[in-house]
This record gives sequence, C-alpha cells and structure tokens, in this order.
Amino acid sequence: MTGRPKCLQRWLGVVLGAAATSCAERVQGPCTPDRRLGLGIVVANDQTGAHVCDATVTARDGAYSEPLRPMSWSLVSPCLYVGASERSGTYSVHAEAARLSPGMLSSVTVPITEDGCHVRMVQREIRLRPTGQP
Repeated sequence: MTGRPKCLQRWLGVVLGAAATSCAERVQGPCTPDRRLGLGIVVANDQTGAHVCDATVTARDGAYSEPLRPMSWSLVSPCLYVGASERSGTYSVHAEAARLSPGMLSSVTVPITEDGCHVRMVQREIRLRPTGQP
C-alpha cells in the first residue's frame, strides 16, 4: 500500500482514546497548546528565612540569558521568580538584592516531559546572606 504511513495516524489514537499503533513505534498523543515554565526560583534571606521579593534573578544556559520575573500569586512563595518558558537546558541562576550578598545556583537542569511536549518546572531556592555576614 503506497502513501500510507507505517503506523496509524496520530488522530486515530485520540479518536479511539487509546495509543493504537500498527507497529512497535510509540505514537504520542497531541500536545496541549499551553506554555509551561521551566524555572521557579525562591530567593530567601539566609539569616531570617524571609522571602526576598525585590531581587534581580537571571538564568543562563550557555550564551542564552533570561531575567526571571516575579509571580506574585504563586502558592509556593509570595514572590516566586519564573522563566525558561518551554526551554529545556542546564542553567546557572544568579540572584542579587539590596543589602544582601549575591548568590548562585549551578547546574539546574530543566527536563522535557516524557511525552516530549513541554518542560517540567524545576523549583529551587537561593539563600542570600546579609552583607557583612561571614
């Protein structure tokens, strides 16, 4: 049969509600249209544990650099810094704030979900020491 794919078309699995294939290949269902964030960073004062909501937070992956933006309505923190929308990679994350020493996380890996459609958010905390602290 010419013109027919080796495996059943992707929509067949959706219509039947099963991952039906005509061969050993695994066919994934369609991806959802939403965009997912890859990084969720909480910045905290190392001495008090208080969350720092006026920090500047930047994520870098090789030559790529992105300022993370605060998400004030997060359930995780009153000021969760987010970014890396649908961008997997291995990031270093830098944070700085007034009256606090800068801090960094290295090798923060943002993975892709098993279905290959989105990234999975990685949440981390950066603790900044008050200036003048050892």
